Amino acid sequence: MVKLIFASNLNFTFKHPDAAIYRRMVIVPFEYSIPADKQDPALIDKLISERDIICSLAVRRLPRLIESKFDFQMSAKGKAYLESRIVALNSVEGFLNDRMTVDEKCSVSAASLYETYKLWCKENALDADDKAEFKESVLAYNPDIDYKKVGPSSKRVWGFKGIRLKTADEFNAPDTEGRK
Repeated sequence: MVKLIFASNLNFTFKHPDAAIYRRMVIVPFEYSIPADKQDPALIDKLISERDIICSLAVRRLPRLIESKFDFQMSAKGKAYLESRIVALNSVEGFLNDRMTVDEKCSVSAASLYETYKLWCKENALDADDKAEFKESVLAYNPDIDYKKVGPSSKRVWGFKGIRLKTADEFNAPDTEGRK
């Protein structure tokens, strides 16, 4: 088994992230910065001089860690960070849950739905998927949604049949339809 440990002052970014990488991470947020005038310049020497005690404490706790199947008990802030990263991976699903409802009688143009999605992402500080990924995610959201020509016969455009924007009342009510 390989374990990697990273430290950074910035959020981690991955070229091709997926939920699996985030499920394997343990985040240890360091929330407080010690001002320069309060920092102990001899701290490393003090820790080295206490290494036997530190190692003994770690070894004493090891059986508990093994019993818990190596559950490192991440803090609430660490868990919230990882959940936010996973939500960002599923921005289309979040958008559809939030703003759309499955309705077999309705349709929406692909262009207007994608523009609405990009605006929703901007409002929620998320990166929008590209058009192709967006289309595939919408179609995977519910099997009753089709990609076909929609709209009046005189002005048909590509869009999604089986989905519509939520009404104001639906927008404020809990989701009862969504994915099947």
